[in-house]
Amino acid sequence: MVNVGKYAAKGLGALVLFVQAKDAHHYGKMRAAVKAETGDANALASAYINTQMLNVPSSSAMAMKDFMFKKTLNDNMGHFVNSVKGYFGGFATMLTYNVLPLGLGLSALLAKNKYIRGGSAIIAAAFMGLNFFKEGLGKGHSNDINPKY
Repeated sequence: MVNVGKYAAKGLGALVLFVQAKDAHHYGKMRAAVKAETGDANALASAYINTQMLNVPSSSAMAMKDFMFKKTLNDNMGHFVNSVKGYFGGFATMLTYNVLPLGLGLSALLAKNKYIRGGSAIIAAAFMGLNFFKEGLGKGHSNDINPKY
């Protein structure tokens, strides 16, 4: 005998987890790009400003500063490191922001108790339905830019 409720709850839990992971991945990619570009810009600005000042009028000090500036121009490791840090930071931020649906989806998928699994699935479905009306249809929140009156 097939327990339809059990598999429906697990399927809904898996769907909620998929949606949360997809959102977190997308936000992580956006944050990675921003963090990498900002890090590159800050590193280049700092290296350029360093070449504009000399404590002592020394040609070897100027050559060293020019070398470090050119090294910064050709450096890809900083971009990669900042990109990885931005991705994981954005991914964690989005998972933290969506902790309620994430917890409901996990408990609907992994709970052994049928009442906990079913309750989590019902609350997760209600949460997703409310989110659809609020975000998808634009109902249930104020629109300060275009008021109704």
